[in-house]
Amino acid sequence: MGWTELHKICYEERPSVEHFGFLLNYLAVEEHQDEAKEQDKDGRTPMHLLLRHHPPLNVMTALLDAYPDVVYVQEYLKGYYPVHTACRAGNDVRVVRLLLERNPEALNLRSKRAFCCLHGFTAMDMVKKLPEDHPDRDPLVILLQEYEWAFIE
Repeated sequence: MGWTELHKICYEERPSVEHFGFLLNYLAVEEHQDEAKEQDKDGRTPMHLLLRHHPPLNVMTALLDAYPDVVYVQEYLKGYYPVHTACRAGNDVRVVRLLLERNPEALNLRSKRAFCCLHGFTAMDMVKKLPEDHPDRDPLVILLQEYEWAFIE
């Protein structure tokens, strides 16, 4: 258990298209694929970290191919499964669908704080569609953050 090179790559803040390309090349090397199974001290896999950055579908598929059972891994602190992290970070619905296809039971899984993946996705989706100057946007953001149903960037 520990922080691997793959964790570092997936943790990158504001990754670029080139960064995602590098990640795909890294995962193409067979000896790197086992790193997808490692959890850091907080129980996060590289997948948990990557999902914070809205990865493209092909990158998600490559990481899932390296460690298909990652969809069943619950991180320690908040008890998030990858689908929770995907929804909280506002990932593309195709990414969420891919995770749910790999683990249909995740639709009913709750985090340690009783967070259900689709609650956050639906609420966040709604708020992100509001214009920044909409009078209800800030109160909704505060409410969602208070109840931790969404991660608003």
